[in-house]
Amino acid sequence: DGKLAAKVHLKLVEAASEAGVPIVPAAVYQTERCLPATELAAYPFQKVGIYVDPVMPRLPNESPADHASRVWSRVEQCLELLRAGA
Repeated sequence: DGKLAAKVHLKLVEAASEAGVPIVPAAVYQTERCLPATELAAYPFQKVGIYVDPVMPRLPNESPADHASRVWSRVEQCLELLRAGA
């Protein structure tokens, strides 16, 4: 439905940060065009948006929670760029 599930995603990013896993901020947009949530169907060749940033390493003395918040802010920025047509 296009809504971000920030609470769940933040916990996943926080756990990855704590484990030292590299985190790549990314966003996808308009996937409902090819995989609608209301149908058991797929529509190939539809235009969707994908935005992938470089790895965002955890800064020195940055907590996993703060790193997750910083990464999530960038994901939201990527999504806004997609919405704007970038």
